[in-house]
Amino acid sequence: REVTLTPREAMLVRRMRAGAFANPETEMYPDFVDFVSYKKEISSLYRDQYEPKRRFVPSKHERAKVYQIMQGLKSGRIKTKAKLMEEKAKRDDPERLFTQFASTLWNDDDDDEEEHDQGDRLPPRLP
Repeated sequence: REVTLTPREAMLVRRMRAGAFANPETEMYPDFVDFVSYKKEISSLYRDQYEPKRRFVPSKHERAKVYQIMQGLKSGRIKTKAKLMEEKAKRDDPERLFTQFASTLWNDDDDDEEEHDQGDRLPPRLP
C-alpha cells in the first residue's frame, strides 16, 4: 500500500525515530515555576483566630446518632471500656475458672447422658 506523507508528517516521524519529542515546539526542560510560596500571605479567607467551640451547632443526624448511643448505653447494648474490662476480669478470675473446671470434672455421669438424650429428640433438619 502506498502512503504519501506531508513534509510536516515526515519531520514528525524522523523526530520520533530519533527519540525526540514528536512536536518540535515541546520543550524538554521547561522553566521551573514555583507555585508554592513559603511566605506567609494575609488572606481574608483564613483568620488567625478559629471559631470558638460554643458556636458549633450539631446537625439533626448527629443529634440522632448521639441519642442512639445514649440509649444503647442506658439499656446495656453498648458497653464502655471500663465495663468490658470489668467483665473480662470476672471471666478470667482464676478461682471461678477452677470451680467451673472442678464441677465438670467431678460431675455425675448421669447428667451428661441426659444432655445427649435431649439432642436425639430434636426434629430432623429439612433439606
